[in-house]
Amino acid sequence: LLTQKATEAMQRVSREAEKAQRSLLSARLHMKAHEREELEQAEAEASLVARARLVEKAQRSLLEARLEMKARRQSSLANVVWEELLSAAEASASDGTLPPKEPIVKEERPATPVKPKYEEPKYEAPEEQEELAPE
Repeated sequence: LLTQKATEAMQRVSREAEKAQRSLLSARLHMKAHEREELEQAEAEASLVARARLVEKAQRSLLEARLEMKARRQSSLANVVWEELLSAAEASASDGTLPPKEPIVKEERPATPVKPKYEEPKYEAPEEQEELAPE
C-alpha cells in the first residue's frame, strides 16, 4: 500500500513536472514570438528610416540636377544671344553700315544724398533789427 501511494505520488509529481515543462515551453515560445514581433517591428522602423533618408537624398539630387539644367539652359541662351550679337556686328561691319566710332560717354548721375533719420533743429539767433526812431 505504501509503495502504491508512493508510486501514485511520483506519477502526480511527474505529471505536474510535465505540465510545468509544457507551460514553460509554451511561455518560451510565446516569449520568442513576442521578441520576434518586436525585432520585426524594429527592423520595419529602421527600414522606414532608411527609405526616408534615401527619398530625401534622391529629392536633393533631383533638385540639384534641376538647378544645373536651369543654369545650363540660361548659359546656353546667353551664348546664343551673344553669338547673334557678334554675327550682327560682323555683318554690319562687313556691309560698312557701322556708324562712325564715337567715344562712349558715361552719364554720371549725381549721388543722391543720404538723408539722416533725425536732424537736430538748428538754432538760429534772432536777427537784430534796427529800431526805427519816429521822426
